[in-house]
Amino acid sequence: MSAVVAKLWLLALSIYSVACAEESCESCATNLIQKKALARFSETRSVSNKSHIGTNPWDVYDYLAAVHHKSGIYFLHKIAVYMFSTLQIRDEDVGTIITPCYTVCANTQAPVLFMIDMAGPETIQRKREAAKAKGKGLKVYGTVRDPVTMVASAYCYHSRGEEALNVMFLPPGWPEVTMQTMAMQDGVTFAARQMMPMVANMTSLYEKPDKDTYRFDYERATASSENFDEMVSNMLDVLFGTMISPDQKSKCLEAAAWADLRRHPDETDEHTNNEDCEAEARQVFLDSAPADMLAAYRDFQRRLGYPMG
Repeated sequence: MSAVVAKLWLLALSIYSVACAEESCESCATNLIQKKALARFSETRSVSNKSHIGTNPWDVYDYLAAVHHKSGIYFLHKIAVYMFSTLQIRDEDVGTIITPCYTVCANTQAPVLFMIDMAGPETIQRKREAAKAKGKGLKVYGTVRDPVTMVASAYCYHSRGEEALNVMFLPPGWPEVTMQTMAMQDGVTFAARQMMPMVANMTSLYEKPDKDTYRFDYERATASSENFDEMVSNMLDVLFGTMISPDQKSKCLEAAAWADLRRHPDETDEHTNNEDCEAEARQVFLDSAPADMLAAYRDFQRRLGYPMG
Protein backbone atom coordinates (compact mmCIF):
# COMPACT_ATOMS: atom_id res chain seq x y z
CA MET A 1 0.00 0.00 0.00
CA SER A 2 1.47 3.38 -1.01
CA ALA A 3 2.04 6.07 1.56
CA VAL A 4 -0.57 8.24 -0.10
CA VAL A 5 -3.20 5.50 -0.09
CA ALA A 6 -2.35 4.56 3.47
CA LYS A 7 -2.68 8.16 4.56
CA LEU A 8 -6.04 8.45 2.81
CA TRP A 9 -7.33 5.22 4.34
CA LEU A 10 -6.22 6.06 7.85
CA LEU A 11 -7.58 9.58 7.79
CA ALA A 12 -10.77 8.71 5.95
CA LEU A 13 -12.22 7.46 9.21
CA SER A 14 -12.29 11.05 10.45
CA ILE A 15 -13.16 12.88 7.22
CA TYR A 16 -16.74 13.48 8.29
CA SER A 17 -16.08 14.35 11.91
CA VAL A 18 -17.27 17.80 10.88
CA ALA A 19 -19.13 16.91 7.70
CA CYS A 20 -21.23 14.19 9.30
CA ALA A 21 -23.34 16.97 10.77
CA GLU A 22 -24.33 17.72 7.16
CA GLU A 23 -24.43 14.20 5.84
CA SER A 24 -25.77 12.18 8.78
CA CYS A 25 -24.53 8.97 10.38
CA GLU A 26 -25.99 6.48 12.81
CA SER A 27 -23.83 7.60 15.71
CA CYS A 28 -23.90 11.27 14.77
CA ALA A 29 -26.49 13.23 12.84
CA THR A 30 -29.47 10.89 12.87
CA ASN A 31 -29.36 10.37 16.60
CA LEU A 32 -27.69 13.64 17.55
CA ILE A 33 -30.10 15.86 15.69
CA GLN A 34 -33.04 13.70 16.67
CA LYS A 35 -32.05 14.05 20.33
CA LYS A 36 -31.63 17.77 19.79
CA ALA A 37 -35.07 17.87 18.22
CA LEU A 38 -36.61 16.06 21.17
CA ALA A 39 -34.87 18.49 23.50
CA ARG A 40 -36.41 21.36 21.56
CA PHE A 41 -39.84 19.78 21.97
CA SER A 42 -39.27 19.52 25.69
CA GLU A 43 -38.32 23.19 25.85
CA THR A 44 -41.43 24.39 24.07
CA ARG A 45 -43.73 21.84 25.71
CA SER A 46 -46.04 22.21 22.74
CA VAL A 47 -45.32 19.01 20.83
CA SER A 48 -47.43 16.04 21.81
CA ASN A 49 -45.70 12.98 23.23
CA LYS A 50 -48.66 10.80 22.33
CA SER A 51 -48.03 7.79 20.12
CA HIS A 52 -48.68 8.15 16.43
CA ILE A 53 -52.33 7.37 15.70
CA GLY A 54 -53.20 5.29 12.62
CA THR A 55 -50.89 4.05 9.91
CA ASN A 56 -47.39 5.46 9.88
CA PRO A 57 -46.74 7.24 6.57
CA TRP A 58 -43.50 5.26 6.12
CA ASP A 59 -45.56 2.05 6.19
CA VAL A 60 -47.39 3.31 3.10
CA TYR A 61 -44.50 5.05 1.30
CA ASP A 62 -40.75 4.87 1.25
CA TYR A 63 -39.27 8.35 1.65
CA LEU A 64 -36.12 9.34 -0.20
CA ALA A 65 -34.35 12.63 0.38
CA ALA A 66 -32.31 12.83 -2.84
CA VAL A 67 -29.84 15.58 -1.96
CA HIS A 68 -26.69 16.94 -3.57
CA HIS A 69 -23.55 18.61 -2.27
CA LYS A 70 -23.89 22.31 -1.36
CA SER A 71 -27.58 22.46 -2.18
CA GLY A 72 -28.51 22.76 1.51
CA ILE A 73 -28.17 19.15 2.69
CA TYR A 74 -27.72 19.89 6.39
CA PHE A 75 -30.52 22.45 6.30
CA LEU A 76 -33.01 19.94 4.88
CA HIS A 77 -31.73 17.15 7.09
CA LYS A 78 -32.55 19.13 10.21
CA ILE A 79 -36.03 19.91 8.92
CA ALA A 80 -36.69 16.28 8.02
CA VAL A 81 -35.46 14.85 11.31
CA TYR A 82 -37.50 17.36 13.28
CA MET A 83 -40.61 16.45 11.27
CA PHE A 84 -40.20 12.69 11.42
CA SER A 85 -39.30 12.84 15.11
CA THR A 86 -42.58 14.63 15.74
CA LEU A 87 -44.33 11.67 14.11
CA GLN A 88 -42.52 9.33 16.54
CA ILE A 89 -40.36 7.53 13.99
CA ARG A 90 -37.91 4.96 15.32
CA ASP A 91 -34.16 5.44 14.82
CA GLU A 92 -33.93 2.21 12.84
CA ASP A 93 -36.46 3.51 10.33
CA VAL A 94 -34.16 6.39 9.33
CA GLY A 95 -31.03 5.79 7.26
CA THR A 96 -28.28 7.43 5.23
CA ILE A 97 -26.25 6.33 2.24
CA ILE A 98 -23.36 7.99 0.41
CA THR A 99 -20.46 6.63 -1.61
CA PRO A 100 -17.85 6.07 -0.40
CA CYS A 101 -19.46 5.48 2.97
CA TYR A 102 -16.66 6.84 5.17
CA THR A 103 -18.31 6.44 8.60
CA VAL A 104 -21.64 7.78 7.41
CA CYS A 105 -23.80 4.99 5.99
CA ALA A 106 -26.42 3.58 8.33
CA ASN A 107 -29.72 1.71 8.01
CA THR A 108 -29.36 1.83 4.24
CA GLN A 109 -32.60 -0.12 3.65
CA ALA A 110 -34.64 2.08 6.00
CA PRO A 111 -38.00 3.39 4.73
CA VAL A 112 -36.89 6.98 5.40
CA LEU A 113 -33.55 7.39 3.65
CA PHE A 114 -31.16 10.26 2.98
CA MET A 115 -29.25 9.57 -0.25
CA ILE A 116 -26.35 11.98 -0.66
CA ASP A 117 -24.69 12.84 -3.99
CA MET A 118 -25.88 9.61 -5.59
CA ALA A 119 -29.43 10.00 -6.86
CA GLY A 120 -30.33 10.58 -10.48
CA PRO A 121 -33.43 9.56 -12.47
CA GLU A 122 -32.28 5.94 -12.85
CA THR A 123 -31.73 5.63 -9.11
CA ILE A 124 -35.19 6.99 -8.39
CA GLN A 125 -36.73 4.53 -10.82
CA ARG A 126 -34.99 1.62 -9.10
CA LYS A 127 -36.16 2.90 -5.71
CA ARG A 128 -39.70 3.27 -7.02
CA GLU A 129 -39.70 -0.30 -8.33
CA ALA A 130 -38.30 -1.58 -5.03
CA ALA A 131 -41.01 0.25 -3.10
CA LYS A 132 -43.70 -1.15 -5.42
CA ALA A 133 -42.40 -4.67 -4.81
CA LYS A 134 -43.11 -4.07 -1.11
CA GLY A 135 -46.61 -2.81 -1.88
CA LYS A 136 -45.62 0.79 -1.22
CA GLY A 137 -45.21 4.04 -3.10
CA LEU A 138 -42.18 6.35 -3.16
CA LYS A 139 -42.00 9.98 -2.10
CA VAL A 140 -38.93 11.96 -3.18
CA TYR A 141 -37.81 15.33 -1.88
CA GLY A 142 -34.67 17.44 -1.95
CA THR A 143 -33.15 20.88 -1.95
CA VAL A 144 -32.54 22.86 -5.11
CA ARG A 145 -30.12 25.79 -5.29
CA ASP A 146 -28.72 28.01 -8.04
CA PRO A 147 -26.10 25.76 -9.70
CA VAL A 148 -23.52 28.55 -10.04
CA THR A 149 -23.93 29.41 -6.36
CA MET A 150 -23.38 25.75 -5.55
CA VAL A 151 -20.02 25.90 -7.36
CA ALA A 152 -19.01 29.03 -5.46
CA SER A 153 -20.14 27.49 -2.19
CA ALA A 154 -18.20 24.29 -2.84
CA TYR A 155 -15.05 26.23 -3.65
CA CYS A 156 -15.24 28.45 -0.55
CA TYR A 157 -16.10 25.52 1.71
CA HIS A 158 -13.33 23.19 0.57
CA SER A 159 -10.70 25.87 0.02
CA ARG A 160 -10.83 26.72 3.72
CA GLY A 161 -10.06 23.10 4.57
CA GLU A 162 -13.48 21.67 5.34
CA GLU A 163 -13.89 17.96 4.50
CA ALA A 164 -10.21 17.86 3.66
CA LEU A 165 -10.40 14.17 2.72
CA ASN A 166 -13.62 14.24 0.73
CA VAL A 167 -12.44 12.13 -2.21
CA MET A 168 -14.51 14.16 -4.67
CA PHE A 169 -12.40 17.23 -3.93
CA LEU A 170 -8.88 15.80 -3.93
CA PRO A 171 -7.29 17.51 -6.96
CA PRO A 172 -4.62 16.02 -9.20
CA GLY A 173 -1.31 16.17 -7.34
CA TRP A 174 -2.88 15.56 -3.93
CA PRO A 175 -1.68 15.63 -1.17
CA GLU A 176 0.86 18.24 -2.24
CA VAL A 177 -1.89 20.05 -4.16
CA THR A 178 -5.13 20.74 -2.30
CA MET A 179 -8.11 23.02 -2.67
CA GLN A 180 -6.38 25.29 -0.17
CA THR A 181 -3.21 25.62 -2.24
CA MET A 182 -4.89 26.13 -5.62
CA ALA A 183 -5.35 29.61 -7.09
CA MET A 184 -8.97 30.68 -6.98
CA GLN A 185 -9.50 30.42 -10.75
CA ASP A 186 -8.10 26.89 -10.82
CA GLY A 187 -9.96 25.91 -7.67
CA VAL A 188 -13.30 27.22 -8.89
CA THR A 189 -12.93 25.43 -12.23
CA PHE A 190 -11.97 22.20 -10.46
CA ALA A 191 -14.96 22.53 -8.08
CA ALA A 192 -17.31 23.13 -11.02
CA ARG A 193 -16.03 20.03 -12.81
CA GLN A 194 -16.46 17.88 -9.70
CA MET A 195 -19.92 19.29 -8.99
CA MET A 196 -21.28 18.82 -12.50
CA PRO A 197 -22.61 15.23 -12.14
CA MET A 198 -24.41 16.16 -8.92
CA VAL A 199 -25.86 19.36 -10.36
CA ALA A 200 -26.98 17.43 -13.45
CA ASN A 201 -28.79 14.89 -11.26
CA MET A 202 -30.37 17.62 -9.13
CA THR A 203 -31.60 19.36 -12.27
CA SER A 204 -33.03 16.21 -13.81
CA LEU A 205 -34.87 15.25 -10.63
CA TYR A 206 -36.40 18.59 -9.75
CA GLU A 207 -36.86 20.61 -12.94
CA LYS A 208 -40.34 19.13 -13.46
CA PRO A 209 -41.34 17.41 -10.22
CA ASP A 210 -44.28 15.02 -10.33
CA LYS A 211 -46.99 14.75 -7.68
CA ASP A 212 -44.81 12.49 -5.49
CA THR A 213 -41.70 14.67 -5.71
CA TYR A 214 -41.10 17.85 -3.74
CA ARG A 215 -38.60 20.50 -4.76
CA PHE A 216 -37.42 22.46 -1.72
CA ASP A 217 -36.04 25.75 -3.03
CA TYR A 218 -33.12 26.77 -0.82
CA GLU A 219 -33.06 30.46 -1.73
CA ARG A 220 -36.79 30.88 -1.22
CA ALA A 221 -36.84 29.01 2.10
CA THR A 222 -33.97 31.05 3.52
CA ALA A 223 -35.27 34.45 2.36
CA SER A 224 -37.85 34.83 5.13
CA SER A 225 -39.56 32.89 7.89
CA GLU A 226 -42.84 33.24 6.02
CA ASN A 227 -41.30 31.58 2.97
CA PHE A 228 -39.77 28.89 5.16
CA ASP A 229 -43.14 28.04 6.71
CA GLU A 230 -44.84 27.98 3.31
CA MET A 231 -42.28 25.64 1.79
CA VAL A 232 -42.32 23.27 4.76
CA SER A 233 -46.13 23.27 4.79
CA ASN A 234 -46.24 22.44 1.09
CA MET A 235 -43.65 19.70 1.60
CA LEU A 236 -45.75 18.17 4.38
CA ASP A 237 -48.74 18.10 2.04
CA VAL A 238 -46.77 16.30 -0.68
CA LEU A 239 -45.06 13.85 1.66
CA PHE A 240 -47.90 13.04 4.04
CA GLY A 241 -51.17 14.46 2.72
CA THR A 242 -54.10 13.22 4.80
CA MET A 243 -52.02 10.49 6.44
CA ILE A 244 -51.34 12.96 9.23
CA SER A 245 -53.91 15.02 11.06
CA PRO A 246 -54.07 18.84 11.00
CA ASP A 247 -52.78 18.80 14.57
CA GLN A 248 -49.81 16.64 13.60
CA LYS A 249 -49.08 18.90 10.66
CA SER A 250 -49.12 21.93 12.93
CA LYS A 251 -46.69 20.26 15.31
CA CYS A 252 -44.41 19.25 12.45
CA LEU A 253 -44.34 22.87 11.30
CA GLU A 254 -43.53 24.05 14.80
CA ALA A 255 -40.72 21.51 15.15
CA ALA A 256 -39.27 22.26 11.72
CA ALA A 257 -39.15 25.97 12.57
CA TRP A 258 -36.11 25.27 14.74
CA ALA A 259 -34.15 24.85 11.50
CA ASP A 260 -35.13 28.35 10.30
CA LEU A 261 -32.02 30.50 10.65
CA ARG A 262 -34.12 33.66 10.49
CA ARG A 263 -35.72 32.63 13.75
CA HIS A 264 -32.69 30.91 15.22
CA PRO A 265 -29.46 32.45 13.88
CA ASP A 266 -27.60 30.73 16.72
CA GLU A 267 -28.14 27.48 14.81
CA THR A 268 -25.75 28.57 12.03
CA ASP A 269 -23.05 25.95 11.55
CA GLU A 270 -19.73 25.46 9.79
CA HIS A 271 -21.45 24.62 6.50
CA THR A 272 -22.19 28.26 5.76
CA ASN A 273 -19.67 30.39 3.87
CA ASN A 274 -18.39 33.93 3.90
CA GLU A 275 -20.68 35.89 1.56
CA ASP A 276 -17.77 37.87 0.09
CA CYS A 277 -15.93 34.65 -0.78
CA GLU A 278 -19.00 33.25 -2.51
CA ALA A 279 -19.59 36.45 -4.46
CA GLU A 280 -15.96 36.55 -5.63
CA ALA A 281 -15.87 32.85 -6.52
CA ARG A 282 -19.13 33.17 -8.44
CA GLN A 283 -17.75 36.06 -10.50
CA VAL A 284 -14.49 34.22 -11.15
CA PHE A 285 -16.48 31.27 -12.45
CA LEU A 286 -18.60 33.44 -14.75
CA ASP A 287 -15.54 35.30 -16.04
CA SER A 288 -13.10 32.43 -16.52
CA ALA A 289 -14.88 29.07 -16.79
CA PRO A 290 -14.29 27.17 -20.05
CA ALA A 291 -17.02 27.98 -22.53
CA ASP A 292 -18.52 24.48 -22.59
CA MET A 293 -18.59 24.30 -18.80
CA LEU A 294 -20.23 27.71 -18.48
CA ALA A 295 -22.80 26.76 -21.13
CA ALA A 296 -23.66 23.58 -19.20
CA TYR A 297 -24.19 25.50 -15.96
CA ARG A 298 -26.26 28.14 -17.67
CA ASP A 299 -28.42 25.35 -19.08
CA PHE A 300 -28.86 23.95 -15.56
CA GLN A 301 -29.90 27.41 -14.38
CA ARG A 302 -32.37 27.80 -17.24
CA ARG A 303 -33.98 24.42 -16.64
CA LEU A 304 -34.38 25.14 -12.93
CA GLY A 305 -35.71 28.66 -13.48
CA TYR A 306 -32.71 30.62 -12.22
CA PRO A 307 -31.34 33.73 -14.00
CA MET A 308 -28.52 32.65 -16.31
CA GLY A 309 -25.57 34.55 -14.90
